[in-house]
Amino acid sequence: HKIYYCYTKYMKTVIKTILMNPYGDILFLVRSATHPRFAHETDLPGGIIEKNESARTALIREVSEECNIDISDKAIYKVDELQYGPNWRYILAVVINDSILPHLSWEHEEYYICNIQNIQSNNKLSKASDPYIKFVYRALCRNIDKLSSLISKPKN
Repeated sequence: HKIYYCYTKYMKTVIKTILMNPYGDILFLVRSATHPRFAHETDLPGGIIEKNESARTALIREVSEECNIDISDKAIYKVDELQYGPNWRYILAVVINDSILPHLSWEHEEYYICNIQNIQSNNKLSKASDPYIKFVYRALCRNIDKLSSLISKPKN
């Protein structure tokens, strides 16, 4: 499913990406100390879809701002969605990109890489206190086979 959503004035929509290389390695960011919510915890590239902005445009912009990675020519596929309270919707998407090594913005203090096959044993995800990252962890575990099918270069 390709994703196309629009902003509504009543609800904020956040789009985050599973930025994965052809080997199944996924980029995870770690929020900086200045982050207003869940500082020093795991995050994914992405953010709020602005007024009159498509989900695709928002994700391309956010990945560029946060990681200095251009995904403008890549397909973006929806993986899962979460309604969080009455005013927030979270969309989780996947993008396959040859390079997932970021040049971090001020929003994140570090990053780490985890292969899709090791997601279930990733303690940073499974023990996260951020409800969104708990959702990401469950969505990744549910979709391991689907995400693995996108891998074009088996890990040696």
